[in-house]
Amino acid sequence: MKNRIPGIVYVGTKTEMQWLQSRLDEFGFASAVVEIDRDSVPVGADLPIKPD
Repeated sequence: MKNRIPGIVYVGTKTEMQWLQSRLDEFGFASAVVEIDRDSVPVGADLPIKPD
């Protein structure tokens, strides 16, 4: 994941990403939760995305 910074690091539900953002904030890391298009996910990324 570190190699994807800056950029899309992880994909999940809005609730999952808000939780992750809160955890990162606790450790002093700045982050943002944004909605992305499925086509924006890096090729070969091991991310939890539902198949079509």
